[in-house]
Amino acid sequence: MNRTNENEVESFIHGLIRNPSTGRLLTIKQHANEDWHLPTIVLQGQADCSPDKLTREMTKLLGCPVIACRYVWVQTNRPTGGNEAFYEFDRMDASDQDLNYNAQWLDPEDLPSMQPYHAEVIKNYLLEAVNDSIPKFRRPWEQIGWYAKAMSWIETSLGALGLQLTETPKQLKWWSLSCVIQLTTTQGIIYFKTNAKQPLFAQEPDFLAYMAGRFPDRVPKVMTSEPVQGWMLLADAGDRLSRDIPVEARIGMLRRFNEIQHEMVPHVDELLAHGCVDRRPEKLIPYIEPLLADELVVSSLSPNELKELRLYASLIADMCHRISSYRVPCTLVHVMKPIKFRMEVYISSVPGCHRRSDSVPDAAGGGDYRRARTTACCRSIIRIMTIRISMTSVTARLKTVVVVISPHG
Repeated sequence: MNRTNENEVESFIHGLIRNPSTGRLLTIKQHANEDWHLPTIVLQGQADCSPDKLTREMTKLLGCPVIACRYVWVQTNRPTGGNEAFYEFDRMDASDQDLNYNAQWLDPEDLPSMQPYHAEVIKNYLLEAVNDSIPKFRRPWEQIGWYAKAMSWIETSLGALGLQLTETPKQLKWWSLSCVIQLTTTQGIIYFKTNAKQPLFAQEPDFLAYMAGRFPDRVPKVMTSEPVQGWMLLADAGDRLSRDIPVEARIGMLRRFNEIQHEMVPHVDELLAHGCVDRRPEKLIPYIEPLLADELVVSSLSPNELKELRLYASLIADMCHRISSYRVPCTLVHVMKPIKFRMEVYISSVPGCHRRSDSVPDAAGGGDYRRARTTACCRSIIRIMTIRISMTSVTARLKTVVVVISPHG
């Protein structure tokens, strides 16, 4: 079978914009002989489908400012590689009088005939809105009205700093763990950031301010913050690192971070006081059983697989005890990613903070890694991960939670 030409791939993004007063949906008509329909973006090729891209394209299509909030439904067309999706947008100007001539609010039942699965997606979307049944773990920035509140705080905070926006903000990062907005101001680039309220995330504004006091040339400067919401404005920390940066640059970055880890070894109590989660080996043991009992973590396992998985609980506990006895100091751990401002901090035993004194066995095999839920004990002494071994037998398909320990001095 010939592979589909990349230029032939098309993705269709249907916009869902609901009038909170009437429950109607925004529709458009681009040609006189068309029926009213949901505003739809058509992206050619393997196009960027980021929230920022969708915000710009939908704003252009409607002629009024909107902000992309979240995917409501998405499906990939496997033969072509294109996507079809429903995406919720928030109108920045809520006045009904400001609709363009080719746009109007329409009752959902008056929408023209559509695919049955389209009707089901829209029905479920509207039911959630009417019943105000927002899922527990939906992020604030994925909800209608959040962006306007955040931007009001941003503009007020910039004004207090003597700054003004000079360009439309850019949704740099908009996903389940954090929201980062790039702000171009009269004095250059500044970043707004907020984190998901996850157990492994420190109260980042307070934590960064503390770390910046110790390492002013290595930690982003917090210009101002709102502690209740966890909002902050950060000074630009330099060029964004790409995933293909030279090996020498990666080594230099890791060495600098290793220096920070060494220097923080005597200050574990201070780190804990500033919100770092305690993941020292001996503290992990009480979380093993809850992890294995977590419905989300084990949801894709068969009864036999789950039974076999539980056999590893004592092994993990034994490893925690063993590594606690090693001469490996506990210090700051940070999940390193080649992007700006990802901060996931906790206290743990860290390889690289010691010279090799004990040889610790590697308990992992190859495979396709699936991260366990963050709210459970899903990081090990180095990391606890779910591993799927890609073989055909039932035993080999077992997804086991194991402790990966490979210290390097």
